[in-house]
Amino acid sequence: GKTSGMISSSNEIILTNINIALSDRVIRGSIKIEDAHIKEINEEATHSKTAIDLEDYFLIPGLVELHTDNLERHYVPRPGTCWPYRAAALAHDSEIACAGITTVFDATAIGEGILNKGRYRMLVDAANAVKVSVVNDILRTEHYLHIPCEVASSNVVELFNSFQNDPLVKLVLLDA
Repeated sequence: GKTSGMISSSNEIILTNINIALSDRVIRGSIKIEDAHIKEINEEATHSKTAIDLEDYFLIPGLVELHTDNLERHYVPRPGTCWPYRAAALAHDSEIACAGITTVFDATAIGEGILNKGRYRMLVDAANAVKVSVVNDILRTEHYLHIPCEVASSNVVELFNSFQNDPLVKLVLLDA
């Protein structure tokens, strides 16, 4: 690769001396990011004075978390203690982002077993906090909802109706 095209402007970041995981191999080189998008990948270090030397760190694609109950853990950090929903959503998002996860499917289980334990209302409120945070664009990662449905529950269809047309619902699991 060549480095001559890696001239920095105010809306670009250059990372150098980095191990870059590609689909078929790992290369050591430089990467130019412009307007939050990768614009160039070069197989050698750059000599640009504005480049950030990452000293052989690894750059990998963002990870996808298909099912997590992490949001619930932030809302109820210990028995009998409830944290505000939006604060819990932000803490959850920060933890996910720090783990290298760029897309997360937050689980909101529905069914009689969940409802009887008082979790259903809490999970719906937590899911709504995520939706409000997505609409307000205050999260670092991309959030979707994953709805595990207890199909043996007599009220699962009724409970699912509130999620049926939700644009954040991207994954539904039918659980017997």
